[in-house]
Amino acid sequence: MQIVPSIDTQGFIDSALYISDISLEPVESIISINEYKKIFNNYDLEYQNNIISILNIFDYQQPQVLLILAALLEAFDNDTIGGSGSMTIRVDRTQEKNNQKFNLILPNSEDFYLFKEFVDFFESNTIPDLYLSFANHQDYLIYMWENLQHLSSFPDVRRLIRGIYYYAISSSKFLAEPIHISVQECISAGISLDEINKIKELISSNLSMYSAMIVHCSAMRIGLGINQKKVIKGN
Repeated sequence: MQIVPSIDTQGFIDSALYISDISLEPVESIISINEYKKIFNNYDLEYQNNIISILNIFDYQQPQVLLILAALLEAFDNDTIGGSGSMTIRVDRTQEKNNQKFNLILPNSEDFYLFKEFVDFFESNTIPDLYLSFANHQDYLIYMWENLQHLSSFPDVRRLIRGIYYYAISSSKFLAEPIHISVQECISAGISLDEINKIKELISSNLSMYSAMIVHCSAMRIGLGINQKKVIKGN
């Protein structure tokens, strides 16, 4: 796939880490450091470490998926997107390797404990992977959803989610390798316009969901005292 070489570059991961960093500050004015640690009072250290491992995975993965989705959406409406970034390969894969050590299990959406609540709230049968990942940590799942389901009611959070969305869109031009999947090219490859529009709608919907879930993940991390920035210096 044309986008794969760009994903492997330092510029791509730096953009993803930047998204993670900017998702922290507005949320810190709403959620106090360590605010959610009390949920662990009745659990051992392994339970807490499992939660942190899951959050580390999604903190690292979600911004990268967001950038990929944004690039694909932009590529449909342009003859070429990307090509302005550096081909320097990313070197530090420590977090990647640490994440791979954890056995992350995602149940089927239909088996999700809060399936009805999420379907009603999001008006979609798609349950965010971030919350699905806590299916085996039901008390934490319920506690966090009770605390975060209305997070986007805060104006600063809504602005943050929109900002993350549009930052990802604008970052598409900085992919190291150009990609070519315009609507016309897709039609030439035998994909109907109706199918293309359905794909675009699905990608756009997931872009919005990932933008919101990046902020939810940061809120969870802040509540556990994890607020270190990775590429933004001075804070």
